[in-house]
Amino acid sequence: MTPLKEIIPISNEILKSYDLCDSCLGRLFSKQMNLSSNKILGKKLKIHAKHSFKKCFICKNLLDNLTSYLKLMLEYSAKYDFSSIVVGALIKPSIIDRDDYIRSKYKLRGIDSVKTDITKELGKQFIKKTKKIIDFQNPDLTFTVNFKDESCQIRSKPLLFHGRYTKSHRGIPQKQKSCVNCLGKGCRVCDFHGISEYDSV
Repeated sequence: MTPLKEIIPISNEILKSYDLCDSCLGRLFSKQMNLSSNKILGKKLKIHAKHSFKKCFICKNLLDNLTSYLKLMLEYSAKYDFSSIVVGALIKPSIIDRDDYIRSKYKLRGIDSVKTDITKELGKQFIKKTKKIIDFQNPDLTFTVNFKDESCQIRSKPLLFHGRYTKSHRGIPQKQKSCVNCLGKGCRVCDFHGISEYDSV
């Protein structure tokens, strides 16, 4: 774990040239310090820098304005019965490019991307509201939040029904009989159904 005093000089150097929100600044160092909250770390680092914040160079304050997207997720999921979710995002390439630029310029390695941070934060806020869980392997609902056109898509896990049938007496065929004229391809004789007898199990 890297102590805070080793991170402060790099953080101050970044803030001299670039305005960053608490979340983006904290994200650059939180893994080195084994911290889960990027925002809290970002606030601490800004105290040491005595920095007045305007608009985030990386995310353009997107991470401070996720409420409208959270409302969309809550609205779209209201009609579903579910217990687990996963969140994906489509963001503008320019945001990713600016994030890559800062990480490359200051040689910051092994940190989450801005896209990962956005999906994590949305997931955290959603499960706090709904008391559901995040499941990356087999979620009941998958959200794709599109920050380009401010929309949200939702996909539910398919349901599989399993059942058994019983034949109570002889004479009922296992499957429908194919048309002898076209061998199931469909013709005028079978009205293009490919079937000559419809009764079956």
